Amino acid sequence: MHNRSAALYVRLSDDRRETGDNVADQIEGARALADRLGLEVVRTYNDNDRPASAGSKPRPAFEQMLADAEAGLFEALVIRTTDRLYRTPADQLRVAETFGPRKMVIHQEWTGHPLDMRDPQGVLISGLMAQVSHYETEVKRKRQRAMNLAAAMRGEPRSGAIPFGYEQDRLTPHPARSAMVQEAYESLLGGASLASVIRDWNATDERAPRGGRWTYSTVRAVLLRPMNAGYVQYDGAILPGVTGRWKPLVSVEDYHAVSALLRDPSRVTAPRGQNRLLKHLLTNLASCGSCGSPMKPGAIKQTRGRLKGKSYPLYRCMNSECSARVSIRRDAANNEVEARFLNERGHLLAWREVVHVVDRGASLADVEARISGTLSQMGEDEADVAALSTRLSELKAERSALRAARPERTVETHGETAAYEWGEADVAGQRDLLRRHLGPGGIRVMRATRHNGNSVDTERILIDWADEPGYTHEFVPTEPISSGEVSQGTS
Repeated sequence: MHNRSAALYVRLSDDRRETGDNVADQIEGARALADRLGLEVVRTYNDNDRPASAGSKPRPAFEQMLADAEAGLFEALVIRTTDRLYRTPADQLRVAETFGPRKMVIHQEWTGHPLDMRDPQGVLISGLMAQVSHYETEVKRKRQRAMNLAAAMRGEPRSGAIPFGYEQDRLTPHPARSAMVQEAYESLLGGASLASVIRDWNATDERAPRGGRWTYSTVRAVLLRPMNAGYVQYDGAILPGVTGRWKPLVSVEDYHAVSALLRDPSRVTAPRGQNRLLKHLLTNLASCGSCGSPMKPGAIKQTRGRLKGKSYPLYRCMNSECSARVSIRRDAANNEVEARFLNERGHLLAWREVVHVVDRGASLADVEARISGTLSQMGEDEADVAALSTRLSELKAERSALRAARPERTVETHGETAAYEWGEADVAGQRDLLRRHLGPGGIRVMRATRHNGNSVDTERILIDWADEPGYTHEFVPTEPISSGEVSQGTS
């Protein structure tokens, strides 16, 4: 009589030290339990540094474990506790549907209580444990979101990677890097191309945020960052009326002017071979539920039956290393996402931030000319240096006031709903709407099994909506400010 084959599954949400010590300890404990139970360990699945909560990135080892279980490559699973295996009812259901028909048992190192997934009581207990884990995760997430929003309303910088252009405190501009950002804005406003900015940055000793050379996407991301102009973001939306505590790198006007240039389709200089106009609704917005890679357009040809030779358009995972290579019919996915958007988000009002942008160019040019004239007069033999010095100080004060003039910002709704905006938008506009309404989990397409359908089945589409949709922005030009108006309004 041979020992029953078993697999080990280990996971840690956040391996901050990147040592793997925690999962190594889990493996040691699970092997010891397997030995006591007389199980032969044939496979180990390791999802180190992979959270299991809703909206998290897919867990490759978890997906591979389910696929191998379905293929009958092992007969039992050994874990430390169920919250290492799943933390959501959805993942628990997938485990139950895979393990139950194959009469598989889950053994837990710490509780010592096996979960027989062919038994209704075992499924019930595992489901209750999943609900408890999910509750704990959601309470923690809600508390963290409240703390993040409070920090954003105070104008504090976001945690995470140090934004390029700033010191480690995220408040003080870095001398060399901030100068690179400012010069890039000046170059683009002066008619230079983004490609020339990329060449200039690669000629320096400064590397991209993740190391390596600067590219189209990394430079563009830095220049489109709202914090450059002092804006504060929360959940991808700019918070109206909130000013960051950090020192802005550029003026609001220059930021919006460069943003308009970089988002102008006629100026797009995407890398060779990259689609410049994404004409399908979910291209790069939907991701593979197994590996997390963005899904792209493709097609599959019918190989048998009366429709042999007919091609069907798909969204598919193009990651060659993905074990599932998830795909779904494009028309079915488009229709499903549109229907869910209209049903679940269509009633929400569409909000926009209106920025009244002041044209200061003529006024600045006038003040600069008067400063130059005053400096020339001071060099004359019979010049009244004291009077000219006073005038020069006043002109410089006017110039500073003009440069510091900030636009008025208001948040308002035009009375239309998200459903109305969807109906009026082209595909590009609908993609933008989806981005504003999606939460961190985005759109995920799970793999098809005999339990959840085929390439047409849309129940495999999981959508994480944001708590609040992001704003659109409308920039309204106002009359140019005269230097006299600035002087009167400045004390």
